[in-house]
Amino acid sequence: MAASRTFRPVETEAQQAPRTNAERANHWRDVINDFNRSGVSAKRYSAETGVSYCQLLYWSRKLVTSASPQAAGSFKELGILEPRSEYCLKLSNNRELIIPSGSNAGEVAALADALEARA
Repeated sequence: MAASRTFRPVETEAQQAPRTNAERANHWRDVINDFNRSGVSAKRYSAETGVSYCQLLYWSRKLVTSASPQAAGSFKELGILEPRSEYCLKLSNNRELIIPSGSNAGEVAALADALEARA
């Protein structure tokens, strides 16, 4: 029988008090560290903790790229991100569009434009 995993509870966005940018980044750094230690997929982690899947992906990328700030105008080497089976596009009115990896960029852009026009 497989051992069940337990994750520490994470505040949902509705439970969080307004924060400064630094406090928000520290909170998400803790969440990302917990996610990395969990060893499960982002989807499973999100489902089991109540953390938004798109926010988890967003902050994972944001914190990776902001970990080593460079001087303005200088070359910044980017690490290769692990390929994902899907990506999340944030639209207006708190809508999210889940896009399968390998989707045609032009078709995705047209779909996003159409959805935004209906908002």
